[in-house]
Amino acid sequence: MYNESEERGAPLGGGASVKRRGLFRLGALATAVTGAFAVSSFEASPAQADGLPGLAPTALSPSDLSAIYAPLVEFNSKNYASIPALFAAAAAHGDYCVIRVSPGSYTSAPVRIDSSHVTLDLRGACVKLANGSNDDWLRVGANALSVHILGGVIDCNGANQTGTSHGIRFEQYTGAFRIADRSNIVHTEVLSSLTGGIRIEAKRIEIQMHHVAIRSFGAYGVYMGSTDCGFYDGAIGIGANCIVIDGGANWVRNSGLYSANGYAIKLTQNAYDSFVMMNMIDNNVGGGVSIVGSSGSTLNANLVGNEFRGNSTGALGAYPDIYLEQVRNVNIVGNVSGFQQGTTAQTRYAIQTGPGVGFINAMGNMFDPSYHTLDVYSDYNAIYARQRRSDYVAGTNTTPIIHSRVGSESFDRFEVRADGAIRLGPGSGALDTSFFREGAGLIRTDGAWKAPKFTLTTSGGSFTSPLFYFEGKATSVPSTGANTAYLMHKDNGSGKGQIVAVFPTGATQVVAQEP
Repeated sequence: MYNESEERGAPLGGGASVKRRGLFRLGALATAVTGAFAVSSFEASPAQADGLPGLAPTALSPSDLSAIYAPLVEFNSKNYASIPALFAAAAAHGDYCVIRVSPGSYTSAPVRIDSSHVTLDLRGACVKLANGSNDDWLRVGANALSVHILGGVIDCNGANQTGTSHGIRFEQYTGAFRIADRSNIVHTEVLSSLTGGIRIEAKRIEIQMHHVAIRSFGAYGVYMGSTDCGFYDGAIGIGANCIVIDGGANWVRNSGLYSANGYAIKLTQNAYDSFVMMNMIDNNVGGGVSIVGSSGSTLNANLVGNEFRGNSTGALGAYPDIYLEQVRNVNIVGNVSGFQQGTTAQTRYAIQTGPGVGFINAMGNMFDPSYHTLDVYSDYNAIYARQRRSDYVAGTNTTPIIHSRVGSESFDRFEVRADGAIRLGPGSGALDTSFFREGAGLIRTDGAWKAPKFTLTTSGGSFTSPLFYFEGKATSVPSTGANTAYLMHKDNGSGKGQIVAVFPTGATQVVAQEP
């Protein structure tokens, strides 16, 4: 432990008191097998980081074991002439270290982290990117895993940058396969970026951003080009698009997304299985969420429990809250739209659909009709009707897609096939009756229709369509049961057709005969 004068008391195992600055803190990894020890952490000056000369271990008893067993070297900005020099020293060390930028304000050229298991502690520090071109303040190399960024403010100095520029950029992994990155950015603020606050390239996997605030950016606050990344409990605002999701299985949750010039969140055709949940999407100059795929992309994307308030502030009714184009399989569940207190902004629709929209499951939403200048939905056939529909896709026409049976019966009573044919049965045996489409405007059954009453009408009051249509001519009259009668088309024996009424006694009556 350190006392108030920043001196460390004598180690429990003996030894003199030493000054904190530039020295180290030891812990023992003592085992009965090896008797070995390991450094748990230490703070190194530049000279000591170069080979650690003159540092001898202090003998500690097994009861003095450190709670941290892996070696963890700390590099502190107090010991270096510049922020780039600090990062260079950490890079020379390699994996498993802490880079600590002491509280204060700094101007820094771009820096890199290419090692794994590195913690960058910016708590209390404000780092401003030096004037430049195509610069990102921090780049995390393609092979760096488990990089953790804690706290601090990164001022990207966008007004003095040219080309493209970001606060933090995770470079694309170029191999065929990569294990999960498992990097984190926590309690960090990124300001004034020319292009974007944080950019995650492809194949990074599992980069999580918690309690991060990003404000004032050019193209986007966060770009997710990889999979399984998340932005939670943060805030992004003032720029073109707050978040662009261009990879699968990403999450945006419990965050405030505001003052975007376009849409607060954009999902591309690559954003399959992504979730946008429980966010406040408000006061955007443009709209709320845009999902635009390619050739009807099947996304299985989910918009759940979001609140859309006071969007389209740039022009009344210029944008919708949600825009869909060339996509299918999108769940829009439990969202809310309405006026933002103190503003008069209104969106065009709650959900507007463009071309190529497939199955959209919209249910349980509370969209305020008075908040939308035109209507809740731009196309009720595409949205409203689909709220109560289930889609089934089968490989063949005859594949059954819906069945029903009663109690413990062994056979189905009802079946619907993929081609729309409906088949019925007694439940005690196979399905034995069906009706189906035979052609345009023509329904056919392989059994007989029975009803207490038929009402026949003509189309538009004209007689251009037949009311009864007899296909073929019978050559004999079948018997009928008691209290029944039927009409049939019969051959009169000379090739002429007759419309014949048949009665229970077997008597027949020619109603009409072909001239």
